[in-house]
Amino acid sequence: MHSKPDVQGYVLGELGEAERRAVEQYLAANPEAAMEAERLRAVTMALKRLPEEEPPRRIAFVSDKVFEPAWWRRSWRVLAAAGMLSMAILSHAMLTRPRPTAVTPVVAAGPSPVEIEKMIDARVAAALSGQKAESARLVAAAMREAERNFARERQADRVSMEEAMMVLRKQVNNYYLAVNRGGLQ
Repeated sequence: MHSKPDVQGYVLGELGEAERRAVEQYLAANPEAAMEAERLRAVTMALKRLPEEEPPRRIAFVSDKVFEPAWWRRSWRVLAAAGMLSMAILSHAMLTRPRPTAVTPVVAAGPSPVEIEKMIDARVAAALSGQKAESARLVAAAMREAERNFARERQADRVSMEEAMMVLRKQVNNYYLAVNRGGLQ
């Protein structure tokens, strides 16, 4: 199994002659790898062009007093922000206040308020009379159903009473026969 050629070593010029030829053949066969090698070459060229500088001996910290703005600069920023906010609020209030509009009178083309009241009263009365008739019909139907249920219950009670009386008669007859035969004393 072949390992992937060292493209980074090729770009940096760190490979021997045989390895360099193997990477060139790999890049010729793989366009994506060739594009990646070109990108690496561009980055290394850009880095080589940067001037070499010595790092500072002391690294400054953000908490150092050198980086802290003067008190008047801090105050000026707060005042400027408050002024900008005030101007924004004032301009918003001026631009969005409601404009007075002319009120046009509404001309009613239809029945007068008295006629409307009479029409409403008539419709309410009609609706109520229809409701009363419907209520009466529903009550009558419920009463008929209740009477049928009571009649069925009375019939069921009558049948169960007759069965109980029949059982009682049989017991009395059996007792009577036993007494007459002399079995009970």
